[in-house]
Amino acid sequence: LGLEYRVMSYPSDGFLNQPASQSTVSAISTPSEFAVTAVHDSTRIIIFPTAETFRYRTKIDTVFLMQGQSYLVQASITRTNLRGDLTGSRVVADKPVAVFGGHQRALLPVELRGNITTRDCIIEQMPPLSTWGKNAFLTPFPQPTGVTSQGSDLYRVLAAYDSTDVFLGGTKLQALSAGQFITGNLNAPAFLTASKPVL
Repeated sequence: LGLEYRVMSYPSDGFLNQPASQSTVSAISTPSEFAVTAVHDSTRIIIFPTAETFRYRTKIDTVFLMQGQSYLVQASITRTNLRGDLTGSRVVADKPVAVFGGHQRALLPVELRGNITTRDCIIEQMPPLSTWGKNAFLTPFPQPTGVTSQGSDLYRVLAAYDSTDVFLGGTKLQALSAGQFITGNLNAPAFLTASKPVL
């Protein structure tokens, strides 16, 4: 539990009804999302979203929760924004809270729309910023024998603070600002380092 977080999520998966000329968002669309859970009464939580949300679009959202209550934030899926991503959203609380980032039905790691009949719900408890580190080992998942693979494993790196340089195998990938992230293919084990804390 902690007082400040950055959320790791995944892009919304929005579809337009067919024919596309109707220009309405399909009910099978699923949003990028995260939830905040309070463990103490009268917990004040301030949310700084990185994408439009259903409730307040991109405005700062302040909520008060009692012990055991949760608050769900979902990206707004519109005709002009089918892939909104809440990754990087900042959550600040005046008492310790738990934050869970995720997605209802992610197309992960292969985004083959229409070719995948089942998808995965991804939910992960976020570590607070105070626990983030500056390096990590990245390893691809081993593949069983006889499996036809599509795509590759992915990694995503999220910066806590401005001017964060990210290196993979000693090669600089990019400089990130607070809340910015990069995603890449992971085809072999690698060692990731950063100049400031990352997730």
